[in-house]
Amino acid sequence: LTLGLGGTMQQLLGPLGLTAAPAPAPLPTYVSKEMKLAGVDADPWEMPDDRGRRLMSADIADIVGHNSSRTVLIGNRACPFSHRAWFALHELGAEGAVEYLHVDLGPRKPKYFTEQINPYGSAPVLWDCGSLVPDSMVVVEYLAEKYGARAGLFGRSAAEKAMVRLVLAKVDMSVCYEFLKCEDPEALPAARAAMEKLMITLEHFYASSRGPYLLGDRLSAVEIAFAPFLARLIPALKHYRGVDLLRSDAHPRLCRMWRTVQLRPAFEATTCDKSFFIDVFWRPAVGDVLRVTPENAVAKFVKAHPERALPAAAAIGALLASVVLLLRR
Repeated sequence: LTLGLGGTMQQLLGPLGLTAAPAPAPLPTYVSKEMKLAGVDADPWEMPDDRGRRLMSADIADIVGHNSSRTVLIGNRACPFSHRAWFALHELGAEGAVEYLHVDLGPRKPKYFTEQINPYGSAPVLWDCGSLVPDSMVVVEYLAEKYGARAGLFGRSAAEKAMVRLVLAKVDMSVCYEFLKCEDPEALPAARAAMEKLMITLEHFYASSRGPYLLGDRLSAVEIAFAPFLARLIPALKHYRGVDLLRSDAHPRLCRMWRTVQLRPAFEATTCDKSFFIDVFWRPAVGDVLRVTPENAVAKFVKAHPERALPAAAAIGALLASVVLLLRR
């Protein structure tokens, strides 16, 4: 007997030998022109653009070899971490000195990427003449040291350097993603409160600044770190949750910073249309939720009284068997 029930019921039906039919994968409802043209079978995380071709297995030996003369940044335009490195590269005026290659992320991420390119499996990753540089902010700092030491992205004075390090250490934008991906209506208020607390914390860090950026009139690594997330989360949260991540009444300094960053040529050259970023997060915001059966009263009962789960399952099994017999008559 196969039932079209969700995952939580499967735990209850398992002892009876019953299986829950998996929910079909929902089709995306894309909003960007690019993804509509690509079709519902396309994935934004597998869409390179004109900034660089797709990484191929044939590239590996020439990139990672000890005698390599190539400086290659491997990333994905849908990924905010990759955007950090690409944004910094343009700010430093070094985009012509570094080759950019796209790597698919998600289910179709090539196996060789983790095995031979980056053992951490994440993007971005920089290979500079045979030397591996992983992790987005490590890549940003490496690029700043190599191509723009005078830019002072990580601060010039001891006080500035300390402030930049402090903000980078204390502000974790993954809190915003937790709210975006939250599947439990009862957990939404707490997830939203955590996100709003995070944004207030970031707003307070800008309180002593005399300019639009953390370091006054100079762009810092803090903006490099957070602007790519704002570019994605602002439209995605508004579209899927009806929530404004930045509000002029609650975050006036952050709003000023965000307006100023968006006008920078380097940011304009490395970002995408906001509709594309909405499509990037369709799956975590909507698609995965559609596959999950909300926890019902039966599932909650099993969690609260695990010792009574088997008798309850037996009772349900008997009831279902009775229904089957009646249907056969």
